[in-house]
Amino acid sequence: MKDGILEETLIHEASHTSLDAAHANAAGWRAAQEADDEFVFSWARDFSTREDVAESFLSYLAVCHLADRIPESLAIEIREFIANRIVYFDTLDLDLYPLIPRPLLAIKSLYWDRTNGKLEFSRNSVPNTKYFIELSSNLVKWTPEPFGLTASDSEMPRSIWIATKQPVFLRILSP
Repeated sequence: MKDGILEETLIHEASHTSLDAAHANAAGWRAAQEADDEFVFSWARDFSTREDVAESFLSYLAVCHLADRIPESLAIEIREFIANRIVYFDTLDLDLYPLIPRPLLAIKSLYWDRTNGKLEFSRNSVPNTKYFIELSSNLVKWTPEPFGLTASDSEMPRSIWIATKQPVFLRILSP
């Protein structure tokens, strides 16, 4: 801790437990490694099947998501050394929350037709993400709407029919 690298050490070790088994010997990872032909750290080069995923993932996070924490010259060097491994990590579509905040999603428009029980709303969304709608009358017991939806754009319009005239709470979830 006196070196100020606690966060980096935790990410490195978490990479071992979360990524190594599925990726260290994966064909795509090995191809990216060979195409790069460089390593960010000698430790990763010397123990490429055991340490490269963890060392490269830490570098990937720094360059692609936390660039304000490292010097620009280091970011350029990392991008040159492990360009293909960076692309590999990008294709994994990893959920990096809470380290990397998720985009804020909000209702943009809302219309409730009490007579017909129709609720229309529009909200911003993440394209190609599946969402589920749940309804509740008491905020304790939630009932899923039978059909989920997948956002095709950055805005997701939706209409649902609610068979009650009582107040209803709505929440939108993504897995």
